[in-house]
Amino acid sequence: MQQHYAIKVLSSDRDLDALAPYAGIQSEVWLPFQQSGVEVLYAALAQLSMGRVWRYIREVHPRYVYLNSMFSWQFSLCPLLLYRLGLYQARVVLAPRGMLKASALQFKARKKQVFLRLFRWSGLPQRIVFHASDAQEKKDIERVFGPRCKIVVIPSFPAPVLPQAQPKVKNAVTRFVFLGRVHPIKNLHVAIAAIASSTAPAELYIIGSTEDAGYWQQCQQQLAAFPAQVQVHYLGELPHPQVREKLLECDFLLLPTQGENFGHAIFECFAAGVPVIISDQTPWQNLREREVGWSLPLDRVEGFAEAVQEAVAMSAQEYARWSARAQGYAQDFVREARLEEAYQELFC
Repeated sequence: MQQHYAIKVLSSDRDLDALAPYAGIQSEVWLPFQQSGVEVLYAALAQLSMGRVWRYIREVHPRYVYLNSMFSWQFSLCPLLLYRLGLYQARVVLAPRGMLKASALQFKARKKQVFLRLFRWSGLPQRIVFHASDAQEKKDIERVFGPRCKIVVIPSFPAPVLPQAQPKVKNAVTRFVFLGRVHPIKNLHVAIAAIASSTAPAELYIIGSTEDAGYWQQCQQQLAAFPAQVQVHYLGELPHPQVREKLLECDFLLLPTQGENFGHAIFECFAAGVPVIISDQTPWQNLREREVGWSLPLDRVEGFAEAVQEAVAMSAQEYARWSARAQGYAQDFVREARLEEAYQELFC
């Protein structure tokens, strides 16, 4: 995309809920990002007022403003309010990123409902463009803001599918990975219950921030009475390169999420040749018949335990076929989606 646009990214200088900024970065200046042609400004979060957001927008004088969240004060609400006040002119594109799903709106529901009422009252839904990642998200936007909104449906841009030097080999002790925030919406407790049912030796690696401390405590109580043949390792947050390394070491993703509008973690597993055990609340469907994983209903959670049993019992030869099909599935998605052309149409 950088050959068609000059792209500047305004970001926080730290991860969500982190007390310290990223190591080794310079904040409050535009910096080149990995020889990509893109520039990033890491804003000091404590100083990121509406006035400062306006200053950044004036500096860039953008033709397009892309907002990658629904409820972020600094990175969505401030730019939208400034736009509604007429302080800058641009084509504003808002990507809700699954935050309008019913399963997501149930958390901090009162605050979100107040904001959504004000948002509708402002007339902004009819002034901007919504980017939906799939047909379900389009329905979610129309349910919340009505059918008059302008909505463009384009899948999210995933990470590149890197070729593997050699086929993945299934571990002697089957390794599962949970990749996501430790938050009720990701259903870690369902994953823990499913892996606990394994009658054969198995391991579960949990990668992600403990966003909800109370929920994590509940999950730890589950782990306190665990069968001896199953080992669970909490790795916390990992830098992205280390995440891919760990995926390549694991055999299956186990993520019974309540909802994903795309599921970058799921796609990264496909791209790494890792079959997945996920809920049917994502765009990735009919996986069993493709031999790339399982997409299971949440109203029958015992299905996740059954999938774990099937995964543990899978032979090395069958696993090699599923792994190759998973990476092929990711490659087919990138080729068939024609994402670069679709995003150019979005910004026109």
